[in-house]
Amino acid sequence: DVKAFYIKGMVKDVMEKGRGVYLSKCAICHGNDGMGDKVTYPPLAGSEWLKEKPDAEIVKIILQGLTGPITVNGKEWNSTMLPPGVTNSRDLANLLTFLRRQFGGVEKAAYTPEQMDAIRREL
Repeated sequence: DVKAFYIKGMVKDVMEKGRGVYLSKCAICHGNDGMGDKVTYPPLAGSEWLKEKPDAEIVKIILQGLTGPITVNGKEWNSTMLPPGVTNSRDLANLLTFLRRQFGGVEKAAYTPEQMDAIRREL
């Protein structure tokens, strides 16, 4: 569970692994710094999506992609994000932990593969 996650001190390891997934699957469009490309791909850094959207909505976007128009930080974006190919529940948990903490400012975000499995069953 999430409490055990903190007790075991796994945050640093999970963040490193999540960053690796991000850099290999997401950064090509959203940038290494999460700032997007200012034209086609919106920023993740500071995005209200990563601060406020329900976990299931973010997981669904990662698994299924998203087609605009959408509004991010007050700007409309109208493009298509293909699913980046993150299908393993552990990678998904690491990525969501990284995204919420690094770009969403959610300091206590921590996810397990079991939580990702539960979300997937609901999609």
